[in-house]
Amino acid sequence: MIIDNYRNAKTYCGINPNLDIALNYLINMDLNNLALGKNEIPDTDIFYIYQEYSSKPLKEGKWEGHRKYLDIQYIIDGCEKMGYCPINDLTPLKEYNPDTDFISFSGKSNNFFIVPQGNFAIFFPEDGHMPGLEVTESSSVKKLVFKVPIY
Repeated sequence: MIIDNYRNAKTYCGINPNLDIALNYLINMDLNNLALGKNEIPDTDIFYIYQEYSSKPLKEGKWEGHRKYLDIQYIIDGCEKMGYCPINDLTPLKEYNPDTDFISFSGKSNNFFIVPQGNFAIFFPEDGHMPGLEVTESSSVKKLVFKVPIY
């Protein structure tokens, strides 16, 4: 897992070629004209989802993980809390779904952190995560979630 500011995104180039493409795309994209929902990065297998929502209380949070994609979760506007836990310390709730690259988990962790506007978190397949949580009370969040294949 990586947490950092948008200005430092290039620091993480070199980890994975697809991550390089996604980070460079993020650095150069126009954040003022985004279409809600799923958007593809041309000539790649990388896509991003533009979301607008209200953050939720911890009791409504859900642990999740992925196997084929890593997530870059970038906060455009607002602020949210996210949780982290190694997937080996979590218990799967259902079978992994390869079509959606999603698995939900149960478990506990004390690893929660705040991701303010202009910052991002990168979650790798070994990183269970719980995004979308309120910091002190529910607030509006605008976020990009890049889905980056790790092959």
